[in-house]
Amino acid sequence: MAAPSYTPSYWREMVDSSKEYLDVDPIIGRVAKTRTPLYQLSNKMGFTNTDTTKTDWSYEPPPRRTLQIASLDTDGDGTGINFTSTRNLFPGDLVQALGSAKDSEQMRAYTVDSATDVTFTRDANSSTGVTYAVGDRLHIVGKQHEEGGDASREYHTPSELFNYMYLNSALVARSLVRLKQESRLDDLPWEDARVIQEYKEDFELNFWWGQAHKAASGDEWWSGDGIYEWVKWANTEDDEVEHIIDIPLSSFGPEAWRDACKKMDVHRDSDDVYLFCGDMMYDEIYKMYDGKRTITTQEFLEFKIDVIPSYIGGYNIHLVRHRMFQHEIAGWAFKIDPANISGKNFIPWMQWPVDFRQQGRTQRGFMIFGGKTLKYKNPFTLSLLKLT
Repeated sequence: MAAPSYTPSYWREMVDSSKEYLDVDPIIGRVAKTRTPLYQLSNKMGFTNTDTTKTDWSYEPPPRRTLQIASLDTDGDGTGINFTSTRNLFPGDLVQALGSAKDSEQMRAYTVDSATDVTFTRDANSSTGVTYAVGDRLHIVGKQHEEGGDASREYHTPSELFNYMYLNSALVARSLVRLKQESRLDDLPWEDARVIQEYKEDFELNFWWGQAHKAASGDEWWSGDGIYEWVKWANTEDDEVEHIIDIPLSSFGPEAWRDACKKMDVHRDSDDVYLFCGDMMYDEIYKMYDGKRTITTQEFLEFKIDVIPSYIGGYNIHLVRHRMFQHEIAGWAFKIDPANISGKNFIPWMQWPVDFRQQGRTQRGFMIFGGKTLKYKNPFTLSLLKLT
């Protein structure tokens, strides 16, 4: 049988040049799912709609049941003691230096006006008095009221926190010239999917690194504080535990990791927390759990992650390798308690067609516009680990 003759006319008969189009696979060739894990987690936690660009909420500072002496009154009898903080100390509270050689005495708080203006009734309940020193730690061990007295406990007024919306937009533009060439670009989901993915990544970045900005009159751009700003706030406000935990890379190992797990456990409401890690931090933690990891697929993340037990027990850690934590922050990891995160939609999702002029050409496309923010019901549950 003779071989077919492939002549130029043969090819022209097979190819219909009037149907020129881009033969593009609709699947984007990039690791899209692993680039927006916080965006996907927040969607899992649930967004509720709002008609304001600012969202407010109340929170109660974590209870503190220990006090540390900062200074004593001049006569040294201990009736006037200054502390580093008197959060959760009220008149009637009993304090005791538990676990020390000075635990023979209980004192009853008489007045609590501030951290530097506290008086006590000494030798309460017939206990034996001791001499205190700067740095001693006292524990709140109960409350005592005289008969007929006011037994009601005072409470702090809940603190008010707020965050602003991050307003985001994206544009899919196509030249009318290209559309008239019968290129069938309108039929391809590829360009739409690419822009939508970048739109999600913009939200992801703002959720991590945003800084609050309130739009001025006639100014329509807004942004909200991201997790990094809230961690720094918690680290400043909390006098009980560090929220930014520096760990020298040279000494990272079981002991350093156990200490970090203890600090992450101080303020925790969930049995399962998420640790979003850069490559370096992820690899260091991963090496310590050889054979002790559970690999699971969570539908809202759409990719597999490792679940590991905390080194101190009591809770599990979901390790998420974040592909956008690179270079100088590859050794960082953020701990998030899912019970304390939710979201607000200012504009859930808007999309409309537009015609405009760009670079001297008429363009046709569609605009995506939305506004979202995250609400951290208790920012003290956030932590940042940093390999240094």
